[in-house]
Amino acid sequence: MARWTRAVWGAVLVASMSGGGLLGATMSEVPASAAEVLTACTFDVLSAAVSEGGTIDYGGACTVTFTSQLTIGSSLSVDIDANGYSVVFDGDHSTRLFDVDGGTLTLTGVELRTGRVAGADGMGGSSGSPGDPGMNGSNASVAGGNGEAGTSGANGGAGAAGTTGATAAGGAIYVDPGSTVTLDTDQLLGDSVTAGTGGAGGHGGAGGQGGTGGNGAEFTSGTGGAGGAGGTGGDGVAGGAGGDGGDAAGGAVYVKDASISLTDVSFST
Repeated sequence: MARWTRAVWGAVLVASMSGGGLLGATMSEVPASAAEVLTACTFDVLSAAVSEGGTIDYGGACTVTFTSQLTIGSSLSVDIDANGYSVVFDGDHSTRLFDVDGGTLTLTGVELRTGRVAGADGMGGSSGSPGDPGMNGSNASVAGGNGEAGTSGANGGAGAAGTTGATAAGGAIYVDPGSTVTLDTDQLLGDSVTAGTGGAGGHGGAGGQGGTGGNGAEFTSGTGGAGGAGGTGGDGVAGGAGGDGGDAAGGAVYVKDASISLTDVSFST
């Protein structure tokens, strides 16, 4: 006896055959992968649905304010459809909306609004060290002798350069290598990136103070030699260079070695 199955429009036909004759057949339903329909317009509800993967349809108009980005990892395939309703994902100028990190994301009929990424500012350079003070001159050792001049102070150290500001990319969607993204009849409005500012250069160190001149020695009659000249103060030096500002790329979408398909997608600032 041979046994075979065939999927027919979401059902399975199970038949038994013997000697070329059909003995009997039954139909059994195969559960389809049903879309999850969202009617609650909260970020937590959307986040939970995305974490499960699969198809997500909206059952009404919604504006969802994001409190952090949603990550589509390599094990996830997510298809979000506005289903003809006005569905807005709002970054509130404070967060990116999606980071597609090796997974698959399809968005249909959704408005992606005011996603934002800001790169960290560079660190300020450290200040240069101050120069060492000069040595004091020796006092005169014989009556009427002049004191010795003090030595010059050392120059201050240079300030360190500031570090480079961090790069910012993909205000609404960042597409990592190996990912697949499909955008269909979506709108991207007011998404932005701001690179980090370069750090300020450190202050140059102050020059060291010149040494004090030595005292002249007196005669027994009360007159004496001149005191030594004070040493010259050391030079201060220039502050360090400011760091470079970071790079900004892809105000709305940034794609890095990945696949993206756009159909009737509009971009606006």
